[in-house]
Amino acid sequence: MCRPFVTNTDVDTKATRDRDDPYAAYRDDDEARFYRLMHRLFSEELIAIMDVLGDPPDLNNLDSDFWASREGAFRAGVIPLLHGLALRGTEALAPIKADPIPILWDEAVISEEALAWARTYGYDLIRQLEERTRKVVQEQVALFLETPGGSIGQLRSQLLPDFGPRRAQTIAVTETTRAYSEGMTLVHQQAIRAGIQMDRIWQTANDEKVCPICGPNHGKAEREWMQVGGPPPAHPNCRCWVTLEVGQ
Repeated sequence: MCRPFVTNTDVDTKATRDRDDPYAAYRDDDEARFYRLMHRLFSEELIAIMDVLGDPPDLNNLDSDFWASREGAFRAGVIPLLHGLALRGTEALAPIKADPIPILWDEAVISEEALAWARTYGYDLIRQLEERTRKVVQEQVALFLETPGGSIGQLRSQLLPDFGPRRAQTIAVTETTRAYSEGMTLVHQQAIRAGIQMDRIWQTANDEKVCPICGPNHGKAEREWMQVGGPPPAHPNCRCWVTLEVGQ
């Protein structure tokens, strides 16, 4: 489900959510936190790229050490946030059509599992983000050098969209959904280890704003939606969620 993005942390987030969404009380705020982080990191990265490129720009200046330092900056911010949001997902234990199940795990253990996921997935996410960034920079610099008369300010303007708020917003919404979903997956795994059979149920707001990708999954158990893909997010800007239901 694609919902309007909210960056104002003073709003009543419960008013923007479906009443059945267990994350309703804080998800907008967490997306805003993710957005602010990504916006800052991309802004800093564009400044660093322009400083190092030089005038006229030389791609050789952006060597492996430069990109390694940028990936390090992203990892330092993104991985702890993913970890925290995955833990947030474990707190939203609100099974539908069932009595709440007891807490079955040691908090230290679940935190370690969430951190292991955040590190593994976070490294892959950042690598993909930086690969796209490098490709965009290479393409734009090549185009700039092929077009006489351009200024370094014009090059920066051409690069700006890939370091701007729209990209930061998409990442924030999508990856917050993913982290929450992973948290519920960790709960699901713990329940299974404890001998409790539970089904993961895909949830949407079930209204006219739900996209055609997610709409057919609403209310379905994982045995149905896992045939065509994993849990939310199903696409960029997806804000669906998963609940648990005691299996039959």
